[in-house]
Amino acid sequence: MDAAGKVVAEYKFPLNQIRDFLQYVGFNNIPFDHSAAALSYYLNIFYPADNPFKDDELGYYRQREWRLISNEFQIKNRPIARNLSEAESAELEEVDPLFWRRELTIDGVQQRRSALAQVYDPEPGWSIFDAVDRVIGPKAAMDRIQAIVGPGVAVDPLE
Repeated sequence: MDAAGKVVAEYKFPLNQIRDFLQYVGFNNIPFDHSAAALSYYLNIFYPADNPFKDDELGYYRQREWRLISNEFQIKNRPIARNLSEAESAELEEVDPLFWRRELTIDGVQQRRSALAQVYDPEPGWSIFDAVDRVIGPKAAMDRIQAIVGPGVAVDPLE
């Protein structure tokens, strides 16, 4: 579809090709929902950097964060993402109130963008800072950044 919602291309597949495709992605007894979630995960990684319909400052970077993990992917029958608690939503909204408090309608339900945010949480007790070695930020924010990331992560000024 184009920006006006007009269909610009349509594709038809014979039923036997769809069956063959589903058998292929389910090869070697991989559960189909796992394969579909993995495919969704990888599709969410790719997103255009420019928005030709709206000039939203930092919109691409803000949106990419939530798009990256938005799917039903599970590890050991545990979702890799969870919804934010009320306290986490409130804290997130304080970071950028205009962006995170914006009301969106998804599947006919209107809610704040922060209510749609999720946290990558692959296992209990996991912290993003377990995977971070170094953070680069503004010189004026060095102390605040270090307080957030903890002593195990190097914090360097942006040059």
